[in-house]
Amino acid sequence: MFYGQGVELNPADWAVSNFCRGTPTPPLETISAVLTPLAHVFQNTSDQELLVDICWTLSYISADDKSIPTVMKANVCGKLVELLAHPGAVVQAPALRAVAHLVVGDDEDTQKVLDAGFLSAAAELLNHAKKGIRKDTCWAIANIMAGSQSQVQRVIDAGIVPKLIYILGHDSSEIRREAAYSFSNALAAKHNTCLPQDKAYLPQVEQLVQHGCIEAMLQILQNCDDKRLLALAIGTLKNVVQLGEQKQGLENLETNPYLENLLEQDGFTVLELMQDSEDDDVKEAAVRLMELLESSTSQAN
Repeated sequence: MFYGQGVELNPADWAVSNFCRGTPTPPLETISAVLTPLAHVFQNTSDQELLVDICWTLSYISADDKSIPTVMKANVCGKLVELLAHPGAVVQAPALRAVAHLVVGDDEDTQKVLDAGFLSAAAELLNHAKKGIRKDTCWAIANIMAGSQSQVQRVIDAGIVPKLIYILGHDSSEIRREAAYSFSNALAAKHNTCLPQDKAYLPQVEQLVQHGCIEAMLQILQNCDDKRLLALAIGTLKNVVQLGEQKQGLENLETNPYLENLLEQDGFTVLELMQDSEDDDVKEAAVRLMELLESSTSQAN
């Protein structure tokens, strides 16, 4: 079947889609051969049903990390990002899912997604009426926040952090959890990879703190019963305090500024309550953080 100007329509596309979803996963060489004609159709059609089918196909393929470079070579990234502004959520959803899979790749693949304009689209999608679209947008941003320092800075510069902070306080637990991973990933990456003598990352950490990440995590501990989210928030606070210790040493400060921030908001009391949690993971995370706080405050005194 063909649809206008020689563009092949759904039967062949569905065959490809089902083929790519098959078990076992087709060899990369086969997927690469299939993607070439599929990408041509994708770039040259405006038919909504066909766009939906191809976006889901690209999502299925890119869900396998090993296939991401193959998808990127097909030059479909720009079109996928463009479709995030499509008026139909039925198109936006699979396009977003495919993009979210692509940013799981290496920093180079993520950079291509950013250069295609993803963050501008993401800033709008965080306000989307569909919960699934808000969730996948937060998921994609969280993966970007685990990337390079320059990529994290692009997220900050795009004005997305305040939107994530809002989601942390107002959305459903599953979406709040994905938003929390953005801060967890960014701060964990900095704590684990930055050399003690390297001050370049400090302004970026400061920006995240200034936007209210400490306050947001403490609010989660006070008004949320999602055990996974609670443990994530505690872990994020632990990373912030440890980064504050690095900042204190590198800048020759008298105290840890992020510890002071946490204590000023009665964080000690909040965390004491978390030690009584019935969930072992939450309880253990709270105990570890309290030990760190007690050690830090005793050294300060």
